[in-house]
Parts: sequence; C-alpha cells; structure tokens
Amino acid sequence: MKEVDAALVRACQRGDIEAFEQIFRIYRDPIFRLAYRFTGNRDDAEDLTQEIFLKVFESVSSFRYESSFATWLYKVAVNTCMNFRRDRKPTESLGITDDLGSSVSPEAICEQGELQRKIEVEIASLPSPLKVAFLLVVVEGVTYKDASEILGLSVDALRMRVCRARQILREKLKDYIEG
Repeated sequence: MKEVDAALVRACQRGDIEAFEQIFRIYRDPIFRLAYRFTGNRDDAEDLTQEIFLKVFESVSSFRYESSFATWLYKVAVNTCMNFRRDRKPTESLGITDDLGSSVSPEAICEQGELQRKIEVEIASLPSPLKVAFLLVVVEGVTYKDASEILGLSVDALRMRVCRARQILREKLKDYIEG
C-alpha cells in the first residue's frame, strides 16, 4: 500500500477536498478488501468503506503524526469493522480467492474452490483477536510493527496471535492439506 505524503494529509486537515479525494483514491481498494474480508459481503463492505472514509474525513484533524497515516487509517478501519461484526451477524465468506487461470481443469477448479471455502470458513471461525491479527499480517500484508500499532499490542503479542491463528488453521485444515 502506498503511504501518502504528509503534505497531502496536512492539506486534507486544512479542509482541502481534492487532497481528501486523492487519499480516498490511494486507499479505497485496500480498505474495501479489508472490509470485505471482515463481512464477506460486497454491499456491506462498500457501506463500511464509505463509513470508514467518512470517519477519516471527520477526524483527520485529530491525526497527530505519531504513526504513519496508513497505520492510523487502518486503525480506524479495523475498529469500524470490529464494531460492525459485533453489531451484526457475519457471513461465512471472507473473500479470499485466487485467480486460477484458464489452463486449470474443471476438477482442479472444483477442488480448489472447496479448499478455498473451507479456508474461509475456518478463518471466519477463529476467535476475533486471532482473526484480526491474521487478516492484517498474513492476508493484507501489513507489517508486524504497523499492525501492532493498529491493534494496540506489542509486536511480540501480535506475533503470538498470528502464530496461534496459523496453528489453529493448520490443525483444522490438515486433512485438506495432507490428503
């Protein structure tokens, strides 16, 4: 994810709508993907993305440059998504898919689809603290340092959560992975 220039954030803090539109264009897709992985539903993810950017627009003046803007934005996004999940029953899918390409056989596509659905269900069933850590670090590729700031954890505590999530997933998926 591209980090925005501090001058762009300062312009946004002064009320520059064009600066905010640039920030939106830079971060819209990664924030949508994160929201989609939390909800498993495109409409909910779009609504959450709008809600997240509305919150960012309304509170960007409180951004104090103590962390990167991306870290701050992800913190707003994760908190908004966590509130959504707490307030509403989540769906099964997390939207984690792969492009299989056209040279793959229909049987392989079915097997891959079944495995993908099983992975999504098992990730969705992780305890919330483990799931959030796993999604940020493993799925979204956020660094441990940035993810620890987003979640308000030490890097070691975050590593433990990601490690535990991987252990749980490995155990639940061993029949699919080994067989």
